[in-house]
Amino acid sequence: MARLLAGRRLGRIYASPLQRAVQTAVPLARAEGLPIRTDARLMEIDFGLLEGKAKSQQSLSLRKAHATTPIPGGESLAQVTARVTDFLRDLRPETGEEIVILGHYWANRMLFGVIGDGRDYRPQTGSVISFSPVTAVP
Repeated sequence: MARLLAGRRLGRIYASPLQRAVQTAVPLARAEGLPIRTDARLMEIDFGLLEGKAKSQQSLSLRKAHATTPIPGGESLAQVTARVTDFLRDLRPETGEEIVILGHYWANRMLFGVIGDGRDYRPQTGSVISFSPVTAVP
């Protein structure tokens, strides 16, 4: 990621406080001389009672069953969308500044849904996507 983003006008790096997101941000932060700002609103969806269970041990359809109904003991996709939207409202980018955000699958997907350009973003592990918001954050 540090090589891919070299030469860009990076102003800030935000990451989920979860270990793998912070570890992913470290090489870029070092290369750019920027601090990593952690924010819990970038954490993955809270899987509640399903946390830690292998996908083969659960039948989970988040987009159908938990779009607005929380997973027992956890969150719904609507709740994840609300918290990433809250995070986005707090960003105040400087003119021309690029911001790097490191999160997790569902949080990233909901974040992109709020400010993306209509593409259905399905992040792969370690993927990077660049975009300019096309709409104001609600």
